[in-house]
Amino acid sequence: QGDSVVGFEYRLARMIGEESGLEVELYPEINLQKSLDGLNNRRFDIVARPLPVTTQNKQSYYFTEPIRLNRQVLVQRKASYNGGKEPIRNQLDLAQKRLHIIPDESTQLRIKNLSHEIGDTIYTIEEELYGYEQLIILVAKGEIDFAVCNQDIARQMSQTYPEIDIETDISFTQFQSWAVRKESVVLLDSLN
Repeated sequence: QGDSVVGFEYRLARMIGEESGLEVELYPEINLQKSLDGLNNRRFDIVARPLPVTTQNKQSYYFTEPIRLNRQVLVQRKASYNGGKEPIRNQLDLAQKRLHIIPDESTQLRIKNLSHEIGDTIYTIEEELYGYEQLIILVAKGEIDFAVCNQDIARQMSQTYPEIDIETDISFTQFQSWAVRKESVVLLDSLN
């Protein structure tokens, strides 16, 4: 926020540091893959961001006990901010649409599965430089039509950007946790 790091994960990491007596160093990173690469390369010990716990992710990382429940939603403009065009409510209407996402395997996989379920193509555009907040702002300003974001972030941003509609679900509710390397069993136990 502005030039300061804020948010739930930040506060929780600071609280863990205070409780344990350990110094916590934070490395803000928008790109999920860069976060995971930093964990794999031992630059980081924990990826402290809301990660969906999927079967594929479990093969590579250990996850903390779920920190929150979340789901992915379609971010679009409300009719009053979109020339009277009503928001999409039926996932079948996503056929041939372009959805902007952050690079994230679980989002990409969910949209691919949804595309198969509706029997038509849903295009995704991975935004390497943007996080959820920036995508939501682009939708609100009319620079893009659709983004897929975590519901909790979208709900929070909707208070600042009344233009956006976040009522169409893209995924089921998912557990979200922090990740550690497979050999970090003691760290995982301490975090839990």
